[in-house]
Amino acid sequence: MSDNCDCHGCGCHTEGKGHHHHHHEGGSIRGQIVKIVVATLLLVAAIVIDHKLGLSLQAELIIYLIPYFVAGAGVLRTSVQGIARGDVFNENTLMAIATMGAMAIGFLPGGEPEFAEAVFVMLFFLVGTTFEQYAEGRSKDSIAHLMDLKPEEAHVLRDGREMSVAPEDLVVGDVVVVRPGEKIPADGTVVGGASSLNTVALTGE
Repeated sequence: MSDNCDCHGCGCHTEGKGHHHHHHEGGSIRGQIVKIVVATLLLVAAIVIDHKLGLSLQAELIIYLIPYFVAGAGVLRTSVQGIARGDVFNENTLMAIATMGAMAIGFLPGGEPEFAEAVFVMLFFLVGTTFEQYAEGRSKDSIAHLMDLKPEEAHVLRDGREMSVAPEDLVVGDVVVVRPGEKIPADGTVVGGASSLNTVALTGE
């Protein structure tokens, strides 16, 4: 049965089949997770080797540079690109400077090696950017779902006959015919018929 509603300006679905497309930049997120896992394992291995073998300062630097570059290659690359564009003081450049400074401390007179700490900082930064990227992807999905609510046309009764108009051409007082499975093009009051609404994109339920 068709539903007639007095129009104001909405966009829910009448109950029917629907498909949601989830895109959280999955490949990139998975790549970030792989980097985190690999860098963590390499860092643990470097710490164990360092403690067991009592390496020289130069040898320590080499084994810690491996997890450092695994975790921070993207940061360092973005930092260089930012500097080339004149954007010197971005978060990637500051992170690169901070961690490379920590690496260099051990070579200063009386300085204690901070190689593991530098890798930890870069690793935690990678974890943070991964969560940020995931949250951004979720937000984009939510926005896309809301955009899907907008119907392309509305069926309206005018002068005793039904016609199709663009939703933005509806005016207050129009009687809109909403068939099962169609989207409601505007807020309004039901004046005839009955149905149920799928409002998952609005309420999550």
